[in-house]
Amino acid sequence: MRRMSPRAGTTTVELAIAAALLLSAMGAVLSTASTTLSLWGSMTRTGRLEEGAARLVDGMVEELRFADRATLVLTEANGSARLDFRVPVGFDAADDEVEWSGIVTYQVAPSPFDADATGLLDEWQLLRVEGGATRIVADRVRAGGFTASFVDDRLELSLSLAGSDRGRALTALATTAVAPRNRSEP
Repeated sequence: MRRMSPRAGTTTVELAIAAALLLSAMGAVLSTASTTLSLWGSMTRTGRLEEGAARLVDGMVEELRFADRATLVLTEANGSARLDFRVPVGFDAADDEVEWSGIVTYQVAPSPFDADATGLLDEWQLLRVEGGATRIVADRVRAGGFTASFVDDRLELSLSLAGSDRGRALTALATTAVAPRNRSEP
């Protein structure tokens, strides 16, 4: 039979060092995975915010494309753009005339809700007003976050939304341009 030397096998100290190294490596892997998942979640929420902003701007473009250029007025309200215009709602064949809507307004107004839970009412909403009926088009509009300007025969629009994710500020910006097609007869 063979005798074991006093140096054969592993000592308790060696096992403790190996366990510490293994735990350190596992901790690093878990930390990296946690950070990656957090970043992925934040990027997903940012993507959703950007997609929502783009969808809102696209919806406004669909309406503004048919706006009456003669009534399209661009002003400023609450530090953001305000748009007033009319759109065709029908055609009177007997009089051979287009029937126009009442004035449609897009404007930014203070939100009555604390959406980011800071205790401050510092949020804004984009509203659509027509015939006395007001509809919230977008929440969490950044201060000064709705802009519009005329460039040649086009109206350029920009909408900036804000959000948060576990203390991180998220922003989304959607921009586009539209050329209104209609002009009412004087």
